[in-house]
Amino acid sequence: DWDVETLPPVVQAVTVTGQTCKGYCEDFSLPPGIPIVCGTSDTSVETLAGGGVKLGDATVKLATAGTVSVINNCPAPTPSLINYPYVIPDLWYNIAGTNSCASAHRWYCDLLYGNGDSGDLTDMDAEVALSPVGAKGLLFHPYLRGERAPYYEPRLRADFIGLTFEHSRKDMSRAIYEGISFSLRDVMTDFKANGISFDAARIIGGGAKSEAWRQIVADVLDIVIIEAVEADASFGAAIVAGVAIGYFSSAADAIGCRIGEQKIYDPNPKNRQTYDDMFGIYRDAQAALKPINIRLHEFQERQL
Repeated sequence: DWDVETLPPVVQAVTVTGQTCKGYCEDFSLPPGIPIVCGTSDTSVETLAGGGVKLGDATVKLATAGTVSVINNCPAPTPSLINYPYVIPDLWYNIAGTNSCASAHRWYCDLLYGNGDSGDLTDMDAEVALSPVGAKGLLFHPYLRGERAPYYEPRLRADFIGLTFEHSRKDMSRAIYEGISFSLRDVMTDFKANGISFDAARIIGGGAKSEAWRQIVADVLDIVIIEAVEADASFGAAIVAGVAIGYFSSAADAIGCRIGEQKIYDPNPKNRQTYDDMFGIYRDAQAALKPINIRLHEFQERQL
């Protein structure tokens, strides 16, 4: 029974909704009259910053969670894909994600590298390069916080499967990158099931700073990966603000003149069959372990 007249109007992200008032400005040492812009979600402005401006543009995000998103020109909600209006008027985007991505990487680095800076990918990248594609048959499921797409099951648990005396830390590190990439490939099954496909995607997020991981994503997903020059939410938000006050004629124009030179990662055909085989095992193992994961979850609940 809430009176909708008390709620603010729904407006485009690039709409000026007000300006800073005197009392607020005195508290924060700002001049009054600064335009306040509606804005939008972090993923939307990150996608914009990465260069997503038109129908069909796809983005892979390696952040706390990992996501795959594709820009659409109409609302297209499905049970498995979240659908949002995009920051650019008259565009929408479908998105789905895996719960643990760069967060899983950070957890792993904190445990096994101990260099005090789990945001530094250099040491891990160097070791990953020394492990063969497929990490000698070692698999990692990154379900450290359950899983979203395509399972939507909070009781799933992470694991390493296939460890032997032949494996070292470098193989585990490669399995981390590959396993999270497999989880993104799992996410893409929801897109394909809804008739959405793409051959290339821009890659953004903290994990995208890893060159080794960028190539593994390209190989596992079997798509061209484009390194985004700018992909911070703050950069995208600045573009939105600039469009709102008329500094830029449009978000597409603003991004087009600032996109810069981009590095391209083509999928390696030699690795495709290996990853196809590994992904089949990855999915079979997930299905086989699901009832055990649920039992472990229930066991832990009883201990609390």
